[in-house]
Amino acid sequence: MAKTKNKKRPQADVLSSKKSIVKAKKNNPFEIHVNKEKHSIIGRQLKHDRGMPGVSRSKALKRRKDTLGQEYINKNKTNSFKDKRIGEKSMSKEEAASARFVAERLNQFKAKEKRHSLFNLNEDEDVLLTHKGQTLEEIEQFDDPMSSDEDDEELGKLDSKFTDSAHFGGGRDEDGGSNRKMAIEDLIAEQKRRKNEISKEKEEVSEMTQILDSNWRSLLPLMGKLSKDDDEVKPKPDEYDRALREMIFERRGEVSDKLKSDAEILKEEKEKLEKLEKDRLKRMLGVTEEERKPTHRSADDLDDGYYMQTAIVDNQVLAYNMNGDGKAEDTDDEDIDKFGQDKDVEKPVDAEGESKDLEDSEEDGEDDEEDDEGEDSEEASGEEDDGDNLSDLKDESDSEEEPIAEKKAAPKKGRQTDEPKPIVMTETERKQMMEKASAELPYTFDLPDSYEDLADLLKNRNAEYQNVIIERMIKSNHPKVIPENKERMNVLFAYLLQHINDVFFEPTPKSVSKCFMIIDRLCPHLYDLSHINPEQTTMSFQGVIKEKQNDFRENEKAYPDLDVLVFFKLASTLYSTSDFRHHVCTPCFMFINQILTRCAVQSGTDIAKGLFLTVVVLEYTQLSKRFLPSVLNFLLGVMFLSVHKRPIEIQRIIPPFKSRGAASELLVLSENADVKSVSQQKMIATDLVQSDINDSFKVRALNTALNLTAEYLSLMGDNVGAQLLAEPFSDMLDKLQLDEHPAFVQQSADKVEKIISKIMETKLTYLTPPNQKPKVLRLMEPLFDKVYDDKRSHKPGNKDTLVHKGMIRKVKSETRGAIREIRRDNAFLSKIKLKKRMESDAERKERVRQIFSEASLQQSELNALSRKKKHM
Repeated sequence: MAKTKNKKRPQADVLSSKKSIVKAKKNNPFEIHVNKEKHSIIGRQLKHDRGMPGVSRSKALKRRKDTLGQEYINKNKTNSFKDKRIGEKSMSKEEAASARFVAERLNQFKAKEKRHSLFNLNEDEDVLLTHKGQTLEEIEQFDDPMSSDEDDEELGKLDSKFTDSAHFGGGRDEDGGSNRKMAIEDLIAEQKRRKNEISKEKEEVSEMTQILDSNWRSLLPLMGKLSKDDDEVKPKPDEYDRALREMIFERRGEVSDKLKSDAEILKEEKEKLEKLEKDRLKRMLGVTEEERKPTHRSADDLDDGYYMQTAIVDNQVLAYNMNGDGKAEDTDDEDIDKFGQDKDVEKPVDAEGESKDLEDSEEDGEDDEEDDEGEDSEEASGEEDDGDNLSDLKDESDSEEEPIAEKKAAPKKGRQTDEPKPIVMTETERKQMMEKASAELPYTFDLPDSYEDLADLLKNRNAEYQNVIIERMIKSNHPKVIPENKERMNVLFAYLLQHINDVFFEPTPKSVSKCFMIIDRLCPHLYDLSHINPEQTTMSFQGVIKEKQNDFRENEKAYPDLDVLVFFKLASTLYSTSDFRHHVCTPCFMFINQILTRCAVQSGTDIAKGLFLTVVVLEYTQLSKRFLPSVLNFLLGVMFLSVHKRPIEIQRIIPPFKSRGAASELLVLSENADVKSVSQQKMIATDLVQSDINDSFKVRALNTALNLTAEYLSLMGDNVGAQLLAEPFSDMLDKLQLDEHPAFVQQSADKVEKIISKIMETKLTYLTPPNQKPKVLRLMEPLFDKVYDDKRSHKPGNKDTLVHKGMIRKVKSETRGAIREIRRDNAFLSKIKLKKRMESDAERKERVRQIFSEASLQQSELNALSRKKKHM
């Protein structure tokens, strides 16, 4: 037979087999303990049929050492060791080593800097070394100037001949004194000659170096031309290069001062107003700027003259007439109390709605500020042209800083030894100044204690004056400056609401525009006050709405006056109207719905008030895109009032409009009406109070209703029922006779028709029931009931009883296990205590043995010494 060679196994197989041999660990059969059963049951799983008691015992012992043993060691010990080394737990060894090295170098650097800062006192100062009045940096030119130190050394040396004759080393001759004198003179002359020669040589050398430098500079351009090509054309920079240069050379942002907080700004404004008020009160008493400055008084002055001394304490002016006997005479308080009160009840109003007296007082205030506070002339002229800017309200910082800076920058023409002569005012000029100051408004106001005080303060004032008064009152008493005024600001908010109610109570056609101007000026201040304490101001506004609602319920058929409608507009300005539910806007919204639903339209003012409310509702629903049916019904009713009605024909209309009667044709044009030339397209403020209806009012009302209809329909374009809402308007537009109306009314009607046609073209989606989940078919699966009867017990029971017994059995087994574990823990602790005690006893015995051995040695030495003493 042919012999077969043993083939070598691959190396990988060998390694894998070795690994498997290493991994496979056989248990010692002598360590395995088998629990025998009397009866074997098929299907029963036993957890403890076999086990390894030794391994389990060693694991339990290790677990107790790590837990219970450590607790016993740390018993009655409060200190603990914390490893604060860098990167010990979160980094690798290399990263931790590098981080520790960096931290150590940083600590060394900080220590070095600390030592330098302790002993180097001039470290932060620039120490400049100077030479002949110039710093070394200025005179350093990197050239080689000729130093005269070597020449001075050569000049300072004396010859040996002179030293032999003049010093003590030589002998003395008969004419030694004269020879010495002549020798010194010769030496001085020789020194001067040599110095002259050296200076001439230096000048010649410096001239030669300058000539060489100039020749070298003249040759440099030629050398540059030889080295570079003259015909070389530099490429033009592209867009990238230009952008790069702009980014490189653009101006860096400069560090600005810290922005001031709102409290700091308000505090500065309050101080500024107080200062201006003090100056105004002084001017009102005839005290000029020059008279306020302290004058020189000699020690021998007996106060023979008569002068006026003013003292301002807590914004109250006390005027004293001081004379020789030192008595004081009080001035009249009436002059002080006249803080710009208007004498006339009604002031002439120009085309822009501003009072003419306001411009006059404004110009006077500007002149005073130019004389006393240095206000810029250009700003003053600009304010006079505007007529609405109120120079006494302007921020004086802008007008005062420029002239002050100009005064500081003005060059001094010489030393002024003589003091400037004070300007002496005549009695006429002083009187004019006092009148102008008394005509101005005060710069500071205290918060009113009652509504009557505020009403007296704002009485017979136009809108601009009321704006200034409220603004200065808030700035002077703002809660961020004076926290105690927070509650009083809520009272001021309530007073302003009452003031608006009084302003709009029964207005006349002439004053209604003024009323709206007042609320326009006060709205910003009401907005600020409402945000100081929102909860209290909201409750105040709710109280006003509740009061108006109660008054409306007494007569629900009549439209309320302007003192009710204006608060709806004010609510949309002060609060958020897009919220789903708001404490103020939601009640106002429902109140408007009641008015448009229940109030009957009997006159032109009712139509104007209803259109005013529709505009307010449009502001309420602009963002939330809500829908109020009463608004669309009112707009449809206004269009219905413009339709010609035949006696036979009966047209349907939804209340509160009536299909018959005089009130059903309020907006129908008269037969001979010529409205083609009507230019006014919008409603005006006087329409809210005038009950007369003319052709111009009819055209404007219809045009406004058409424009509002277009706005509402475009706003409801995405609504599901938009087609149903737009259909009545389409039918009403067909009935309108727009040929008699101006062109802008026809354009508005065309706009509405386009929107309606666009809405009608949209397809409606069919209603479909929601998709339901299909029912699962019942399958014929067997039902298994759990049997709780224990076959070992002959007493069958119900489910609850058997579960309760099972739980009791488990509790008993767990209790036995816990007792067993506690017993083992006690045994483990006792072993630790015994081991520790044995170690301490062994240590004590070893120490006792050492002590006895040392004592025996000492005793033997003492015995030896005693024996030696006996033999001696």
